[in-house]
Amino acid sequence: QPKAPEPHKPMSVGGRIVRGADGLNVRWMDRVACLNRAVEGAIDAGCHLAIDTGDLFDHARPTPAEYVAAQEALARCCDYMPTILLSSNHGRAEAAGEHDDVEPLAGLAGPLYVVTRPTVLTVPIKNGHIQVACLPSPRRHLTPGEDFEPMSKEATNAEISRRLKMVVHWLAAQCDPDPAIPKILAAHLLIHGAKISDTQEATQESIGLGWDDLAGPWSYIALGDVHKHQTRMVNGVPACYAGSLDRIDFGEERDK
Repeated sequence: QPKAPEPHKPMSVGGRIVRGADGLNVRWMDRVACLNRAVEGAIDAGCHLAIDTGDLFDHARPTPAEYVAAQEALARCCDYMPTILLSSNHGRAEAAGEHDDVEPLAGLAGPLYVVTRPTVLTVPIKNGHIQVACLPSPRRHLTPGEDFEPMSKEATNAEISRRLKMVVHWLAAQCDPDPAIPKILAAHLLIHGAKISDTQEATQESIGLGWDDLAGPWSYIALGDVHKHQTRMVNGVPACYAGSLDRIDFGEERDK
């Protein structure tokens, strides 16, 4: 007989769902704990702005418990700083009339910006204001239409990537030209050459951009989609994939 799990102690048993003494999935509670630790770390560091570049949830229809956990963490963050939340491919609405997974959070009190379409935000912060050019997951808004039907998959991906590059240029053009105003590009997208795991890199055949395509008037580039933490300098500006707050699957087992 296996020993009964201790209350709230994370366990992994052959991929099965393991519940703690309170009946909750202990791996889900690990994720909630990691999210709350990230929020508390930002507060303790005195950060002026928080950005979640997507994948807050990993599916399009979060449960009520998942929404409550997200609301509590975001409300805590908004008590101390403006918070920006981007929609992602994981929670993309699949049909007209449906909402992206993060849209119900838009009613949360406090300085929370929920972004589902490309836009430039001017956000008040403690010592002035900052501009954030937001590019949520492009897969919903650049979905291939009839004009793509005769094209191969590779040609289709290349055309969508070209249009995506135009969106980044458009966002840069919408920013205030005043160099005294800090500007951040926050994007949920794949960068060709980014490390997906310790042994793999994103290939040119996928929909995405190159590192140089991110060049613009930015002070910082915040990236989401790839789960592995990494930083790359783009024209002297740090471009950073924050990475997962916790390991999501066995493919991330060896990631630090």
